[in-house]
Amino acid sequence: MNLHDELIHADKKRQMRNQSICSLAEIQEMLQQESRQEQQALHHLGLAANTKERKRQHWIQQLKLNEQYQGGVFHVEDVRKVCMQYNMRMLPSRLYRGPIDTEFAPKIKKFQQNYQLSEEALAEDFYIMAPPKTFELEERQRPIVDLDPVLLYKLDDSYYKLVHQWGSELNPLRYVSSWKKRDLSNMTTHWFVMSFMVTMLLLGFLVDSLSSALTLAMLIAGLIAWMYYSSFRDNPDELRHRFSRYNWNQKWTY
Repeated sequence: MNLHDELIHADKKRQMRNQSICSLAEIQEMLQQESRQEQQALHHLGLAANTKERKRQHWIQQLKLNEQYQGGVFHVEDVRKVCMQYNMRMLPSRLYRGPIDTEFAPKIKKFQQNYQLSEEALAEDFYIMAPPKTFELEERQRPIVDLDPVLLYKLDDSYYKLVHQWGSELNPLRYVSSWKKRDLSNMTTHWFVMSFMVTMLLLGFLVDSLSSALTLAMLIAGLIAWMYYSSFRDNPDELRHRFSRYNWNQKWTY
């Protein structure tokens, strides 16, 4: 499973949704318009465009950026989705402490020359998507393995250009193991299932009736899951630290 392919897949799904909003003729007409004075006036007045129009604008912006940067431009929502699914972080490159390959420096140099980037842009606008353990989040006590980082360049607040990918491909087990870390509901379900399985194994030696074992296991697992859920549901700070839907681009670790 390739991280680049996952970004492309997420981008295609969003593009398919956007295609139902505006036709090809509408897209071509919008691309030919150089100014949007009416929309700018609304923006200055604090009147936001409707949802359909915002989606059109985002799509047009991505088409323009793909043309300017020769493809490989992804919306921040696609990046966030992949980070959530595989328990990754997308953080400034200066925080990255994992290994890099031999093609890394030449690609950076070529990218800088092609788009005439300043030294400030090199220092501030490059991001890397990689597992949390590859960043300087805390002192690590074990070696870094199973790496799959991606270097992204920040074009604006919503779009990033994929510059380079190195390391191993994504392990499908990462998707499974990361599912429970996305939000509180998933983790609660995980604890319910695990508690149920352990309880059934223990009760198998103590209870003769299967129905009684199932009922008791459901009650115990439900109680444990509810205790876990109730302990975090009203604590937003703890939720932001624990689950990837909140901390996918944060510098802290749990």
